[in-house]
Amino acid sequence: MVLHVTTAAPARGSSGKSPHEGGSGSPWPGWMELLAEVPLFRSLPKRDLRRVARLAHLRWYADGWTVTRIGTTGDAFYAVLDGRADVQTADRSTRTLEPGAFFGELALLDQTPRTATVTSAGGLTVARIARADFAQLLREEPAIGLGLARGLATILQGIEATRGAAPSPDVGGAGPGTTATVGAVTVKEQLPVIAGIPLFEALTKRHLRRVLRSATLKTYEEGATVVRAGMRGDAFYVILDGRAVAQTPGGRGHGLEPGDWFGELALLGDAPRSATVAATTRLTTLRIGRTEFTRLLRDEPTIAVGLARGLAGIIRGLQPAAGASEAPARKSA
Repeated sequence: MVLHVTTAAPARGSSGKSPHEGGSGSPWPGWMELLAEVPLFRSLPKRDLRRVARLAHLRWYADGWTVTRIGTTGDAFYAVLDGRADVQTADRSTRTLEPGAFFGELALLDQTPRTATVTSAGGLTVARIARADFAQLLREEPAIGLGLARGLATILQGIEATRGAAPSPDVGGAGPGTTATVGAVTVKEQLPVIAGIPLFEALTKRHLRRVLRSATLKTYEEGATVVRAGMRGDAFYVILDGRAVAQTPGGRGHGLEPGDWFGELALLGDAPRSATVAATTRLTTLRIGRTEFTRLLRDEPTIAVGLARGLAGIIRGLQPAAGASEAPARKSA
């Protein structure tokens, strides 16, 4: 993708102590197409994508001026429209961003320090979306959060596949068991359990209670298969009592004990399970089905915004110095 910005910008290499900023919502050629390629926004319908696109402001940086600095709090997402930028990470590795590249999208959901310094190389035009403006949009249109969460879940699945990790978020596939509704007392007792699960860490207590009310208790006898590799995921599980083993088709595996969980990404999509989970003792789980969870998100869309923030934190933990957090240097062809 080649982007050309028709709005007049300062001459390359011009001096100045601060970037020049243009208006927002301009119909810049290629802007919507670029935004649709950002994994965070890829699952948004066109209506929501247009609303996000209108938040952007043009910014122009003279040669040598800093766009973002490592260690400072991230407060915006940037996409390169014209010119080039140099990126340097904490380990002093460098690369160049060209038109079509973007960085800092997770800064729209949290305030984690930047992991790279980005500097204009010869003059730079970017589209900038401020976190404050994005947060206001989510307050007005919380249903956008579900698209963001699904986009982040796809990113996380890709990271897990690349790392070749032992089964974690995307194992599962419903198996036989005994089901019972989770009562009010159980909800109170299990609140601290799910509050510590990274996906749910950004949810309020009220939202956590609503999540728990959509759950059921499910028990499995020793040797029973809970979920099977290759099947479409349709539920998330937390082990309350007993033990299980998770094993990938490649033979990697590990034990699961009370307090462990698996299958959380199945709440946001139906990608195939990456591992088989089988009970090694009598097993009691807390099960949240995707159908019930999707209905909950429709009823209370602000929960999806919290899920997106939780997923952003998980991704940062897996990619502390690169990736979607600061400078993925993605360029569309």
